Parts: sequence; C-alpha cells; structure tokens
Amino acid sequence: IGTANGSGTFSGTITSGPTLNVYKSGSGMQVLGGANNYSGSTTMGAGVLVVDNAQALGTSGNIAFAGGTLRYTANSTAAASQDYSSRFIGSNQAITIDSNGQTVVFNGAIAASNIAGLTKLGIGTLVLSDSNAFLGPAIVQAGTLTLADLGALKSGVSLTIAAGATLAFDSQAGAAAFAESEPIPPAATTAVPEPGTFALALAALLSLAARTSSQKKRNRLGPMNRIDAVNAVEKSRY
Repeated sequence: IGTANGSGTFSGTITSGPTLNVYKSGSGMQVLGGANNYSGSTTMGAGVLVVDNAQALGTSGNIAFAGGTLRYTANSTAAASQDYSSRFIGSNQAITIDSNGQTVVFNGAIAASNIAGLTKLGIGTLVLSDSNAFLGPAIVQAGTLTLADLGALKSGVSLTIAAGATLAFDSQAGAAAFAESEPIPPAATTAVPEPGTFALALAALLSLAARTSSQKKRNRLGPMNRIDAVNAVEKSRY
C-alpha cells in the first residue's frame, strides 16, 4: 500500500491467511482503520502507517521496519492488543514509533533481530516495560520515553534525547539504569554518543521518579528528581 507516494484510508477488514503480507511503501500516509485478521507479515518500508484500530496489524505475523514509521491514534491505544512489540522481528532500519499524543505501552520484549535501534517521534509517551534486546541507538526526538524496566535498554545501547524531549524512569528503573554510564557530554549534541553513554540536547528533560535513600546511593546522577538541560546535569554529576 502507498505506491506512487499516495495517502489514503482503509476502513474495511483485511482478511487472509499467512500468504498475505502488508508492505507500506512510498512517502505518503496510509491509515488502517479496520480490525484486520490477516496473519502474514507487515513491513514499514517508507512513509507513515497509521494504526487507527487496536487490531489494525492483524492477529499475528512479524512486523519489520525498513524505513517507515508506525503512528498510533486514540483508537489504536484503547486495548492491550495495540502492543505489537513482541512481533517486531528483523528490522534493518530503526523501529520508528510516533505516539501522536497518546500513551503507548510496550509490555513485550523487542527482539535482538531488530538491529537499527528505536526512534520515538511525536508528542505523547512511549513506555518500555520489559527487558529488550534490540541493537542500535535509542533516540527520543519528541515526547517522552519512559523506561519501566531495568533492562528496557540493553547494556551498551546509546541514548540521545533531542531538545524538548523527555526521558523518564519509574521508581525502580531510575535507580540503576545508568549506574554505570559514562560522563554526560557538557554541551548540546545531535550525534549518537559512544556505547554506554547518553546525551541530552539543550532543553531536554531527564525525569527520575522518587527513590529511597538506598536507591539514591546507586544512582550516580544524584538526588535530583528532575534535571533541566545539559548544564544542570553537569552540575549534578558525581
């Protein structure tokens, strides 16, 4: 769908067995509004694929990212079936998620066969609630990325937070997620840092949930609950 860079909406139901695969091509935006029950693969090849139903991407089948973006709506976040994370398999480009003002929760683990990282777009929140194995950088371009599990980002994953975006932790993940991190760069950056580090662009926010005194000792970022921009982080470092 999406050939010739077109845009459109499919409100009907896509019904087929495992022989039907959906591939989003072209630079346009395609909306899937039906409760589809195909079981073949889905590939985000280019442009934007909007899931406007919690079952828009069928009942099973791998989902791969090859250059396109998956965008959520209020209709697609209304049920637990919107969590496609465990179906993300074999992506050779970044898993690109546009939360589009919604709160999207991934309770499943993202597999190591996804080798080009994770990019968070749009206002709203993406929550990672399981231990993930995907490779490559994690980039928060807009909105909030919440780490709700100590293994939400695999050890060695580089993390970049763009200006105006937010990285948040729950009370457990915030205590130790970056306990062994390298020094935070002292200036704004758009480049992905070396493995094991993370960078904040100016005006980015780092939000830590409340911690116990024992948890604070494990957190090298100190007792601050909210850190505004790189300069404040530098002042609180070590």
